[in-house]
Amino acid sequence: MEINIAILMADLSGYTAMTEIHGAESAAAMVDRYLTLVNKSLVGDSHLHERIGDQVVIISSHAEQLAYTATFLFEFAHEQEDFLPLHAALHYGPVVKKG
Repeated sequence: MEINIAILMADLSGYTAMTEIHGAESAAAMVDRYLTLVNKSLVGDSHLHERIGDQVVIISSHAEQLAYTATFLFEFAHEQEDFLPLHAALHYGPVVKKG
């Protein structure tokens, strides 16, 4: 079945270099802070679908809700001290849903 969904992929710029310089504990602490911001940013039915390292995939059935989620995520990250910058991409369109 084909459905329209909004997808946000976001990660921390410079995360790998930070991990190499500051070590695994600092990297884990940064990801914990990041996930707190991600969860605080979620709007409407937007939800964290998957996380791999410092990359998150957030999905929503509404593009507007996901756009607000992305805006809040960037604002919250920008307000943090000693936090890596984010980069992200948004997409809205049809996907095949199985299982």
